[in-house]
Amino acid sequence: MQENAEKLVEALNIRLGALESARTAENGEKPLEKTREKLNFSEYR
Repeated sequence: MQENAEKLVEALNIRLGALESARTAENGEKPLEKTREKLNFSEYR
């Protein structure tokens, strides 16, 4: 049951990412630039 839940979460995350990319493109923004804005790379240094 946990495996099914994990697969569902993964599928929903993929779908959400696709929707966010589409919305970003509609607004005339470049999706990668928008993603960089969302991430705080200082956390990974």
